[in-house]
Amino acid sequence: MKHIKLLGLFLALLATACSQQVKTEYRETKLSTPNPSVEAQALYRYLNDMYGKVMLSGQMWAPWGIEEVEYVYETTGKYPAVRGHDFIHEADNQNEVRLAIEWWKKGGIPTIMWHWGAPSVGEGYPNSKEEINIENCFIEGTVEYNEMWRELKAKAVHLEALRDAKVPVLWRPMHELNGHWFWYGKQGPENFKKLWRTMYNYYVHERGINNLIWVFCHTADIDTTWYPGNEYVDITGPDTYDGGNSAHSEMFENAHKLNTPYPIAYHECGVPPNPDQCLAQNAMWLWWMQWHTGHVQRTDKNYLKYVYNHDLVITLDEIPDIMALYNWDDNCKPSALSASIKLDNGKWRKNNMALFTDANKATFKAKTNEKGSWKWNGYGTKGNSNEQMVEIDTTGTALAMFTNQCGATSSIAFHIGEPREPCKPTPLSPMMKIGSADWTPINKATVKKGDSVWFGPHPVNGGSWQWTGNTSANTRELSICATENTLLKATHTNSCGTKSSIDFEIIVVEE
Repeated sequence: MKHIKLLGLFLALLATACSQQVKTEYRETKLSTPNPSVEAQALYRYLNDMYGKVMLSGQMWAPWGIEEVEYVYETTGKYPAVRGHDFIHEADNQNEVRLAIEWWKKGGIPTIMWHWGAPSVGEGYPNSKEEINIENCFIEGTVEYNEMWRELKAKAVHLEALRDAKVPVLWRPMHELNGHWFWYGKQGPENFKKLWRTMYNYYVHERGINNLIWVFCHTADIDTTWYPGNEYVDITGPDTYDGGNSAHSEMFENAHKLNTPYPIAYHECGVPPNPDQCLAQNAMWLWWMQWHTGHVQRTDKNYLKYVYNHDLVITLDEIPDIMALYNWDDNCKPSALSASIKLDNGKWRKNNMALFTDANKATFKAKTNEKGSWKWNGYGTKGNSNEQMVEIDTTGTALAMFTNQCGATSSIAFHIGEPREPCKPTPLSPMMKIGSADWTPINKATVKKGDSVWFGPHPVNGGSWQWTGNTSANTRELSICATENTLLKATHTNSCGTKSSIDFEIIVVEE
């Protein structure tokens, strides 16, 4: 059992949960691909079942520098559940495919992205940021058209190799699509959506590549106009390298603006989010994936060990036999489960959460009206009974998995958390800089038209930022060219989820 503290549960959340029945109904969402491979369907069922209960760990790999996945294991004693790959250089892609196949055979989950070089410019990261006329990609005879199709066909061969090896893939092309720094995001949402749908239709309907789970990877600032439609997507999610190890609960909340039925992943991060905070703030990402080389090396080793050995974080050794548990016949349906907890010799409470300080013993009861078998993991649970009595000697999480008579599996999580003081807002301090002058602790200034104005409220570290007014930036520091009177508001969300804000005002005068 992973004995890691959960800083986790708000008293208000617990009080609410204790007063009502907590049911877990399986998220039966079908893949967008018609007739998906059995492996892709089974993996998608597993991911849907885990969503909101636990989070899968992920690590991006690169063919240069260090062996990131081995570094994680040497540091934490655990391998990530999800291993990331990139079709960035064609010369490396056969090896990327080989490693993805090996990872699936080890029981892991491969995800593949593609830093797609701008058609007619060339491959590689710098070329993925070059600008071309995207409309030419759809005009036969142009260089852009020929190169786009050459690249699509080349990557299709690699994806077919994975399909033929019976390996499902979390396929996340054209990531950070609305960030405007990659070529496919430089000319608006309509051109992007045409590119996405073209790739999807070619791979799925023409090439019959049915082992892909399509991941729509936007930035922290989601704009719904970029979304190609539910029929082209299976999983959504943002990324950010700002905000350190916070839960990014506001980003998680904003990601729901797409209003899809799909799980939400944190598809790239500089530092893994703090799992205690994720639970407390209800920002339970499907998975997170830390970026390669320096990002994982710069992460504090004790923090990395804490995350990978946390009850809420699934690692390679904790992924079940997906094909055995989630490859059921379409006529079979997973069972709805309910949870109850009894503390010491008290009464049953219809809930799946309790406080560490509540009692010395707890009995978890997972219930369904159907017949089948149970399997438990975590918090000292064992055996195949639907009831588990445990000593409350720490905080933690137990996961109960139920397989019914027709072979469908569903699960429910039980959490023992630690109470904490109500989350207080973080005091903010204003800081501004005009032109080349020094930073000054003010929030209002009169400037000349055309002056550069920088805003940098404090604190410098921790939490996340969101600006409103004439901008929607999510960085702490912000600069503008003063052309008119401007009012801005900086909102800070701290590590426990509470917001505080500060206003700035610029008055512009003529020369």
